[in-house]
Amino acid sequence: MDRSTAMLHSAFREYYSSWEPDGPDNISSREIGLIPFEGTMVRHRKFRSLLEARAMCARDPPRHLYYSSAYYRKPDERSMEGKGWLGAELIFDLDADHIPGASNMSYEAILGEVKKHTIRLVKNFLIGSLGVPRDSIKVYFSGGRGYHVHIQDDAVYTLDSDSRREIADYVRGEGITFSEIRKNSFLLSGAMGGWISSIDRFVSSVFAEVYRGSNIGILKDDELSDILSRRNSPVIVDRTRTASREQVLSSPGHLKYRLDISEAEQKVFEWATTTYLERERSEIDEPVTTDVHRLIRFPMSLHGKSGLMVLPVPLDGLEEFDPLVSAVPERFRDGECRVELPAGFSVWFMGRKFELDAGVHSVDRALGIFLVASGRAKFV
Repeated sequence: MDRSTAMLHSAFREYYSSWEPDGPDNISSREIGLIPFEGTMVRHRKFRSLLEARAMCARDPPRHLYYSSAYYRKPDERSMEGKGWLGAELIFDLDADHIPGASNMSYEAILGEVKKHTIRLVKNFLIGSLGVPRDSIKVYFSGGRGYHVHIQDDAVYTLDSDSRREIADYVRGEGITFSEIRKNSFLLSGAMGGWISSIDRFVSSVFAEVYRGSNIGILKDDELSDILSRRNSPVIVDRTRTASREQVLSSPGHLKYRLDISEAEQKVFEWATTTYLERERSEIDEPVTTDVHRLIRFPMSLHGKSGLMVLPVPLDGLEEFDPLVSAVPERFRDGECRVELPAGFSVWFMGRKFELDAGVHSVDRALGIFLVASGRAKFV
């Protein structure tokens, strides 16, 4: 390996020399995978204990370390059939890859946006809609650009891929559109719940705003933006509706009556449905949730593309959590190093704003490791 990579490898060895791994439970039943500093992915390994995991990583630190969401009778067997699948945690991966507009965001802005989706997933869907016990939910900063949410509960261990896909589709609001609601109007009969009930309340609030106050017949882009912040095209509101009709349209619990409405009102309905879904769904990586053999990052290991820790985050502290402070290893916080950047880069790191031009800089060691691990610089 080149000199810069060798220095990064040495920093990882320093971290793992006093590493205190935090789980997973029943580690001897988990498949272990890793990516070394030189070479490709290695799978089908097994740790008999966390002590063995610590010893291996101190001896030959991996760039990335993983364990299986599944429990196996023989986790080190090379074939999936031979492993003897016993069950698997339910896992959600939230990452910048699934956030609209992430390519134009700063690193810290990406982390903030993904955290919003993570909070939404935990509070609105897992605890709120699905009733998952709080003590069954484990949240981890991934060490990179997002979060992993684990459900460790007897109710989920034996779920197959199809059942997990239904859960993933639900939290993403998959298939819920204005046209689908119209096409399947029978779903609106009787007691409503979940997405339909929430959309009903939101659509009602939109129609209430549309019909409130003045009798302006044309709802302009900026006027609808003031109501709910987004709009793609003008809507002409049909003012021939009676007051009682307007009351129905703007009252929760009458969603089924909104299927026989004017073209203009349909546009309001469609916009409101799309807007609500964009604001309230949680963007997860569905294949991670549906895969019952998935490898996920090992708690308290280092992410090889950031040098940050895969850190558990308390549910009550998720909103205040700042990964660019808390996930920086103590081992890396002292001293300075010299790095060379081929291009300028700015980031909030350890509570400070760094504006670095292309060229050679002396920086805090933790920042230097982050820059080198992420491919933005090399040690000199």
